[in-house]
Amino acid sequence: MSHQAIFINSINQTTFNYKERKKSMKNKSLFSIFIFVSIVAFSGLANADWNAQIQVEGQKIKGQYKSSVAIGVGQAEKQTPAPPNAPYYSSSISLISLPAWSPYLVKDIRQNGMTNHMWVIAVNPHGNMAGFEDSTCTVSWDASQLGEGSFKLVSGTDESGEVLISDMKTTTSFDVSGWDRAFYFTIINE
Repeated sequence: MSHQAIFINSINQTTFNYKERKKSMKNKSLFSIFIFVSIVAFSGLANADWNAQIQVEGQKIKGQYKSSVAIGVGQAEKQTPAPPNAPYYSSSISLISLPAWSPYLVKDIRQNGMTNHMWVIAVNPHGNMAGFEDSTCTVSWDASQLGEGSFKLVSGTDESGEVLISDMKTTTSFDVSGWDRAFYFTIINE
């Protein structure tokens, strides 16, 4: 939004200068084309910068049972590799850097300028300390941190998975159950 205000101010200034020099300009259509192209180029820019934390909480143990990752959109792309899990943990979450699947990330901020974004998260609901049965963890987020547009969550590592949450701005958590392995989900921002 702040980019829009700055850009509109520059158009208003240019329009004002145009009115002052209207009589001296021979090619008025060139100026009109410039304004049109600038507005079209500007409207193609993506949403304002944002950053959201996605948390996971597993069984409470004397070790790691909570962790989080950050997704978002910013002026520059930023990816931060995930540290290794603690020696004792009952759940974990990380972002997958596709297409290489490596490294796992704790932060994945995409560069502003695109209209659609996807993040793949890997959730382990069990860890190495939850016993020999399936375990459940809760994945949650603060909907007010999500940027503009719609957000949905699908199963798997691409947009073709089953839709699990159609609107992440109204549903802010889900449970994952299973053994000590990664379950993959894709967050889609359109």
